[in-house]
Amino acid sequence: MAEKLVVLKFYGNLHSQGFTVALEVSEERQRATTDCSANLPADPELAAAISSYWQEHYQPLAGDQSRGIRPGAMPYGGSISPKIEECKRSGKKLKAGINHWLQSSNFRPLLDSLLQQLQAEDEVRVLIRTDDELLHKLPWECWKIFNDYPKAQYCYSSHFSAPPPRRQDLPRRNKVRILAILGESDRINVDADLMTLEQLSDVAEIVVLCEPRSEEINDELWAQPWDIIFFAGHSYTEGETGVIRINPDEALPIEQDSQVWFGLQKAVQQGLQLVIFNSCDGFGLAKQLDILHVPQVIFMREFVVDFAAQKFLQYFLRAYIGGDSLSLAVREAKEKLRGITVEIDGCDEKIEVPYAEWLPVLWQNPAVFPPKWEELLPPVTKRTFPARRRCKIGTVAIASLAIAALVFGARWQGKLQPLELKAYDFFMQQRAIEPRDNRLLVIRITPDDRDRLKQSPDKTGQGSRTLSDRNLDRLFEKLEGLQPAAIGLLIAREGSISSQYPHFKAALEGDRTIVMCQFKTESQQGTAAPEPVARDRVGFFTTVPDADGVLRRHLLSQKVSDRFPCKGDLIDSFSLQVAQHYLQKQGGYRLDLSDDNFIQIGSTRYEPLKLHRGGYHHPDSGVEGGIQTMLNYRPYRDYQTDIARVVSLTDFFDDQLTPKDVRDRIVLIGRNFKDEGELTPYNPTAKSFIDKTPGLFIVAQEISSILSNVEQKIPLIWAWDWWGDALWIWGWSLTGGLLYWFLNLWKTSPIKGLALLILSYGLAWATLYGLCLLFFFNGGWLPFVPATLGLFLTGATISLYQALKNIKFNP
Repeated sequence: MAEKLVVLKFYGNLHSQGFTVALEVSEERQRATTDCSANLPADPELAAAISSYWQEHYQPLAGDQSRGIRPGAMPYGGSISPKIEECKRSGKKLKAGINHWLQSSNFRPLLDSLLQQLQAEDEVRVLIRTDDELLHKLPWECWKIFNDYPKAQYCYSSHFSAPPPRRQDLPRRNKVRILAILGESDRINVDADLMTLEQLSDVAEIVVLCEPRSEEINDELWAQPWDIIFFAGHSYTEGETGVIRINPDEALPIEQDSQVWFGLQKAVQQGLQLVIFNSCDGFGLAKQLDILHVPQVIFMREFVVDFAAQKFLQYFLRAYIGGDSLSLAVREAKEKLRGITVEIDGCDEKIEVPYAEWLPVLWQNPAVFPPKWEELLPPVTKRTFPARRRCKIGTVAIASLAIAALVFGARWQGKLQPLELKAYDFFMQQRAIEPRDNRLLVIRITPDDRDRLKQSPDKTGQGSRTLSDRNLDRLFEKLEGLQPAAIGLLIAREGSISSQYPHFKAALEGDRTIVMCQFKTESQQGTAAPEPVARDRVGFFTTVPDADGVLRRHLLSQKVSDRFPCKGDLIDSFSLQVAQHYLQKQGGYRLDLSDDNFIQIGSTRYEPLKLHRGGYHHPDSGVEGGIQTMLNYRPYRDYQTDIARVVSLTDFFDDQLTPKDVRDRIVLIGRNFKDEGELTPYNPTAKSFIDKTPGLFIVAQEISSILSNVEQKIPLIWAWDWWGDALWIWGWSLTGGLLYWFLNLWKTSPIKGLALLILSYGLAWATLYGLCLLFFFNGGWLPFVPATLGLFLTGATISLYQALKNIKFNP
């Protein structure tokens, strides 16, 4: 005897379109050996016969003592034999219509091909895959093929069934585990079903819920794995959704997002194999469970009389536990229902249930082979993993120290500096955009401004590139009455100022205007400050980008041997001079200098950035000159809107600002030309000027940073000393080793062990990332890249070491 699988796929509809039918025949668990297709015509008469039988003749006979909810069901009384005979005649007509339709000439070649593959003694599982509701209502038992092959049984499946998740490895047990839910029992006797289940105590563990609440069902679904879920009571279908009455006050829909949906999903993941609904009208229930990939579902296609439901359960379990396959057990139970008679309250005679064998239906997931009773138990996996030596804690300690030393040494030599600076940029970009700094007003001078002002070089030649003395005089005239707290003139202007520009000259001689000078370099001659300006209102303007061109540092003060053209031995930056003049006027903050050791304003202390502090370790980093700090940028997306308020020079001349917009603020004046621009952590890969940040806005960032440090106590960006970094790196190296050591204690399969390893190290790295990000938000620059290397390299090193030992280990 062979076990055969026949798959019939129906595409179309019965009313008008007809069907294209695809056939596949194979041995069970083998590839199909026959694959062909044919057509079946539309058959409106058969469609009408299906609806007529179930709706007009069978349903009224089900009465009030069926396991369905049907308002207005016909009560019994007197003789109903004529109604039964009428139902039988309708059933015979339907049976004849089925076979006539399936004998269609276009379908005959497919049928002949099928019959050539089958033997009379074969056990044949016919899987009907269709989404047509009329074919679901069709009693396929009537097809002649099921009479000719006594071990053939059909079941349904949708076209879009997906395989369930792989069954989890579960502890060994000797009994099938059944969750029995006995719902509302009005007019029916579900205790008979319970008595049938209780007789299985030798082969099954049964948990019974009598008229439970939905939360009780959900709790049990999550509590432990189940092999079978059984329901007895009232049920019905609304649209595409099946509903079960679990108690007199509660109807529970089986649908997505219902209270038990995720509990059922969990049950499938833990090995649920079979669900039995011994209740009425179960197609909606089966369709929803198909979405959950439940392997096997048994239900009643229509209203079922209480006694018939009880007998079906008895017959099915007896055959199934006795050794029959699931399909044959369903067929045997259905055949025993043929001609069954029942006693109904209110009726003076026993009545026959016409074609009761048409009611039970089996719905299967095509990707799962239907299990026999003994196969419901979880498989026992024999673990024959190769013997291996355990990782010792001493190995972890030595490996973590070695890796930490290796990483720290590479870092000390500057090998990791490019990666650490990229990580610094990334953390800087994660900070939230803040409101712009209202203490600053930026007046930018663009080529368009010069063109609109029709500026031409004056006699001094100073205004040919930026702004003429005439226009500067006009600018300072307007600023006089607006009372800014400080004015920063970021424009190169050497020499004396003519008396014909009194406002410009007065501003330079006053105590509110700070001007710039530039150091002489190999590529530039340098620029001196205008002569009327006092030394304490002159600051140098220069930037110190890193080797990759990104500006991360702020040079606050510089001690120079060649003082020309900037005046003094110890010179402050332009931004520091502007900020400290503002702070002195607004809050009385005093600037304290200690040669090149530190700068202190109020309680804020700026100490020099040193090599091997933070991410700088390469000797050519240039962090040893003057007093440098990490520039704590105000986060921005667009430098023209997010740092400070910005107006053009012509807008200022056109009176676009009110006195309130200028009073008690820092006014920063400078040019914004296309040959300027710096890369910053917010645009580290910019290729064009449009993407770079102009020097004018770099100075605005520097000033805003100093003001925020002093007035708002925003922390400076700080880093540990070398020994703090060393402990941090070793700590994460040790973490990587301890994770491997801990996971090595578990006896798991290689695949599960790898999954646990990936998950554990992923969580550890996420924790490292979160800590570094949290510290960075509070100014702390922690060694993220070295710690990451320590975490993973230690685990990898120990793993490799253990693998080499296990190769040599002979158990």
